[in-house]
Amino acid sequence: MTTDLPMPEAQVAVVIIAFGKEILLPFNPKWGAFSLPMTKRRKWFDPNFGGQERLEEWRAAAVRASAEVLGRTFDQNELPVPLADLKDLQQMEPDSGLVGYLKDLIIVDFKPSVREQGLWKRYELHIFALALGQKETPATGMAAEWLAPPDYKKRHPISPTATRILDHLAHKGLLPPWQNG
Repeated sequence: MTTDLPMPEAQVAVVIIAFGKEILLPFNPKWGAFSLPMTKRRKWFDPNFGGQERLEEWRAAAVRASAEVLGRTFDQNELPVPLADLKDLQQMEPDSGLVGYLKDLIIVDFKPSVREQGLWKRYELHIFALALGQKETPATGMAAEWLAPPDYKKRHPISPTATRILDHLAHKGLLPPWQNG
């Protein structure tokens, strides 16, 4: 069944920050769970381009999400790099019966803001890797925990979105540690 209703969209950069095989999961107070660093791409009207709407570059969004968690800047040679092209991942909201999927870097899912209205929201996710040379302490005031897979499946609270992304990366053999170069 098709519909002509518009689907709200969000473009999100996600970063897997790793030291060795451990992944940094910051606490997201809005979700009440530990998750992966992620942020929506920013939009603005650029007066230098006739006031047209511009979108932040994907990598710039990934750097911003990383800086927010680690509380520092990055040299050019240590910026997050694209990690995965996610395709055909089936997902299920626990205990809800609501099904979504990851396809071509797009996650379709119900979110609390639209769930009560019965609307779908389309999330385009670009996944980046940031391999650290040493284990770092998160930014001041940032609650976060380093976990090695598969510990993220045994610990609570971990966000369902982070779990789905990490499960998919594990299935594809893309979890850290990563080879340099």
